[in-house]
Amino acid sequence: MITNNYPISLAVDFAFVDQAMSAFMLDSDPDKPFSPQSILEFEPYIPVSYKDAISCAEAELWKVAIQDEYDSLMENKTWTIQPLPPGRKPIKSKWVLDFKPGYKGVEPRYKARLVACGYAQLFGVDYLDTYAPVVKHYSIKMVLAIVALKNLDMLQLDIKTAFLYGELNEELYLVQPEGYVVAGKEGWVARLLKPLYGLKQAALCWYRKFNQAILLLGFVRCLHDTCVYYRFTASGEYTIMVIYVDDGLVCSNIPGVLTEVVEFLKQHFKVRSLPANRFVGLDITRNRQARTLKISQAHFATSILKRFDMEKCDPICIPAKPSRKLTLEMCPKTEEERREMKKIPYRECVGSLMYLMAMTRGDIALAVNQAAAFVQDPGREHWEFVLDILRYIQGTIHYGLRYGGSPNSTLLGYSDANWGGCAQTSKSTTGFVFLFNGGPVAYGSRRQRAIALSTRDSEFYAVCAASKESVWLKSLLLELGIDVGRVSIRCDSKCAIALVNGTSVDTSARHIKLSYFYSREQQEMGNILVTFIKGKEQPADMFTKALPEESFVRYREQIGICE
Repeated sequence: MITNNYPISLAVDFAFVDQAMSAFMLDSDPDKPFSPQSILEFEPYIPVSYKDAISCAEAELWKVAIQDEYDSLMENKTWTIQPLPPGRKPIKSKWVLDFKPGYKGVEPRYKARLVACGYAQLFGVDYLDTYAPVVKHYSIKMVLAIVALKNLDMLQLDIKTAFLYGELNEELYLVQPEGYVVAGKEGWVARLLKPLYGLKQAALCWYRKFNQAILLLGFVRCLHDTCVYYRFTASGEYTIMVIYVDDGLVCSNIPGVLTEVVEFLKQHFKVRSLPANRFVGLDITRNRQARTLKISQAHFATSILKRFDMEKCDPICIPAKPSRKLTLEMCPKTEEERREMKKIPYRECVGSLMYLMAMTRGDIALAVNQAAAFVQDPGREHWEFVLDILRYIQGTIHYGLRYGGSPNSTLLGYSDANWGGCAQTSKSTTGFVFLFNGGPVAYGSRRQRAIALSTRDSEFYAVCAASKESVWLKSLLLELGIDVGRVSIRCDSKCAIALVNGTSVDTSARHIKLSYFYSREQQEMGNILVTFIKGKEQPADMFTKALPEESFVRYREQIGICE
């Protein structure tokens, strides 16, 4: 056990990240609690199997949930019962159970799902293609920023048993589900007609089915993100739809369009519509009059703190201390120390923080990036560093991204670098952030692949990384009917800007790979414009190195991360 003021239990379930993703991403419903404290008010027992569910204290409630799932399977004609053909091996299945807390008038519910054990599928026999697109988190932020800018109406969609609507082309057999074996046909199997949850190709089958349906309504699939659809008409309609597996977000300047979309989808699927207060785990708060919108993940952050026994820790003001540097020397030096560290859920905690960072908490990007570099062999000091991130989250649990309230609705970027920031590899750290409608839509803190020989080189590499992001963001906005013109990228190195402009002496850049001159090409094409900004005014600095509290707080507010 690590000695500190807030002891961390070493008996944490190492599957936490998978459960978190399942609960808050892949299967997130809008009926989760808005208040982070409400998830602590009631915690029913979650059974781990069918036998556990029908024998626990809340068995009657779980039986109702299981029966509801089975009825949906039968209604969709998911399978037929028949003898197993010679030479074929059936796939097993498992009942997965969960509890969905209530949210703003929506009743809490017990939920059951029959999941196929897709890990037993054979490539070329049971499946071929498995890739299914998922909306990028950059796209979600961009669409929400547009919603605030244009003051669009929003509605959330939740499609029940979405995967069962897909069309299954392969010949698959399933062991009859536990608790529902047909009497007299115990040795028979279920021939699958629809893609059951858990199958490797299930998500792809559903995406194809939904894509076919929504195109019939006149929507166009976005080229730069195939999970974003739009419909613009000459009469002035401006509608955008975002799809994340079985959750959807519809935004339009005409309220009647939302009803039209819902009624159309109800002709093809079982759909329920709710106010857009939550989408894929993001709490959405709007002020229509001020045209502002905020997204946060207070409930998810609270669950992380609780899971790692840090819900009662004392908060701190910054996620990483400038005086603390993580090094390889901090890794375990003996096998005994290494065995002790394996009991600590370092990888799982960093993985949870990475999801939180990617969606709404760009202010911890640098700290999470530094901690992630040691997931293979973390030491005690590395773990203490992660605990500091959790302490910072405790003090800023209601913080998130804010859009609107800004006179500048253009796409504005900042890029910066910390030359030779890694003591072991001498590699630099790239930091960038892009603001649209007053809030961040893209940000990142990454270690550079090439070793920069000077500050100019590291800044030049950072501008190249920002240029790549800007081209995609600009193209997405253009598809969504917003032309931001030339994207301004602000850099605090005049030498790097001279190299982008082509005014620097070429012989001094002979060692730089041609791929890094992408930024110069994009500037010559008129897509970007790299301009100078003073170092003390550079908010991307918070993505490259740990800063003192005053600078960190100032930059955090500057890019729209606030309470």
